[in-house]
Amino acid sequence: MHLPDSLRSIASTLPVAALIRLLLAALLGGIIGLERELKHRPAGLRTNMFICFGAAMFTLLSAELSHGH
Repeated sequence: MHLPDSLRSIASTLPVAALIRLLLAALLGGIIGLERELKHRPAGLRTNMFICFGAAMFTLLSAELSHGH
């Protein structure tokens, strides 16, 4: 697979474990959102995916920054 140079540099700096955690958070948030969409409730699939992904990213970033000091 051929990646542009900008994506290749980003992909090489992100640890695989962090990517797996972010994808898992998005997947689990998507499951919750799908259940809410099927019951015709607000905050469906995309909303919950983004919220869970953002929360996981914030947590990973906070942990990474605290280890640097």
